[in-house]
Amino acid sequence: MLKKKYKTALITGAASGIGYNILKKLRHEKIKVLAVDKDKKKLEKVCSKMQSTPIHLDLNNTKEIYKLLSKIKVDILVSNAGIGKGINGLLKSSQEEIEISTKINIESHLHLLRCVIPNMVKKRKGHIIIMGSLAGLYPIDSALYGSQKGAIHRLAQSLRIELQGTRVKVTEICPGR
Repeated sequence: MLKKKYKTALITGAASGIGYNILKKLRHEKIKVLAVDKDKKKLEKVCSKMQSTPIHLDLNNTKEIYKLLSKIKVDILVSNAGIGKGINGLLKSSQEEIEISTKINIESHLHLLRCVIPNMVKKRKGHIIIMGSLAGLYPIDSALYGSQKGAIHRLAQSLRIELQGTRVKVTEICPGR
């Protein structure tokens, strides 16, 4: 059913976990998948098995995000990559954990969306799927992780408004325990 409307997808964090399972589902639907992950060995293994195109990319590298992804035209974007550094709370997190987790869990999503959305808007077709968390909807015992996922929730809500009339859809998925 997806194949009738959408032909290509880009998934971040595609080599494992939720990203990998979404990759399997989209390939089952015969959608061409561009799979992004920082673990090159795992990514190549997954892409070989799932007949997908690997894009080795560390989302900490903003320049590489724009270099590799700004020209890409896809119908579906699954902005999935994230890390759990800082899950033990703000007060127990190091400066490095705060910086790295904020860069991956918030900033990389913004840069990725900025790269991919313009082509969707131009085609007047697309679906953005942003991986949030129940931690972004309800308070948890980690101000750091909860605030990052809260930012993703607000991003998805505001992006829906910003994209009104463009025919580009926005879905936020909020897994949790």
